[in-house]
Amino acid sequence: MISCFKESRNMVAKIRNFFSAWWTMSIFVRLFMKLILKRPESRGRPRIASRMKVVRSDLLADQWDLFLLLVPFHLTFRAVSFDQLRQTYFDEAKALLEGGVDLLILETIFDTLNGKAALFAITDALEKTGHSVPLMISGTVIDKSGRNLSGQTVEALLISLAHAQPLILGLNCSLGPDEMEPFVEELARISPYYMSAYPNAGLPDALSPTGFPETAETFAPKVAKWAENGWLNLVGGCCGTTPDHIRALAKLARQFLPRVAGTVISYA
Repeated sequence: MISCFKESRNMVAKIRNFFSAWWTMSIFVRLFMKLILKRPESRGRPRIASRMKVVRSDLLADQWDLFLLLVPFHLTFRAVSFDQLRQTYFDEAKALLEGGVDLLILETIFDTLNGKAALFAITDALEKTGHSVPLMISGTVIDKSGRNLSGQTVEALLISLAHAQPLILGLNCSLGPDEMEPFVEELARISPYYMSAYPNAGLPDALSPTGFPETAETFAPKVAKWAENGWLNLVGGCCGTTPDHIRALAKLARQFLPRVAGTVISYA
């Protein structure tokens, strides 16, 4: 039995290595094809590739894109499997639930598939332990395009994770309040859930005393503005914020009414 198991694992490893090599080769071939097909005419003589392009290089490109869709990207892009992540998250969630937590927070989601593994595990842990606690989900964007490392916008992230029916869904970490504002506004506009936001104190800055540029005096008014606009139900600070940041923010934010949550998310 053990021998058969080891042989099966070896076969899986061989298959994974084969597809990894296939994917790597396909990337180089694709780059080469695009370079050749789009190479301009030179010295008055049309290249063969240029003639090919006149015929139907767009059709060839479409066929090549279709070919690449067959490559199992999930075998090459991540060093850890979905099942490994799910098991790790399950162990953590189960321990927290057995310890009597009142809320589970899944935060700083930069890879949506990782987040899905965690949600899968949390659902399993809730079922196995017989507990029922609210869930809070918080994603993160990595640049001014407003996308996470999976390439998803905040709207795509919302749709991808809405099946978990969280009590709260928002954004944290990411960028500073200036850069994060449009994405907080967008998510607050489309989300049917209670909204949270706790940004960093700006982008890391080695020359700043705290390593981040936003002080309590500059951070608090910017984030409190989101509460004033009716975007938030929960507010705070992430990397680079201190008790002074939170104290100043709480003083300003407590005077504003919380956001009114929506009804049901539409998949239309």
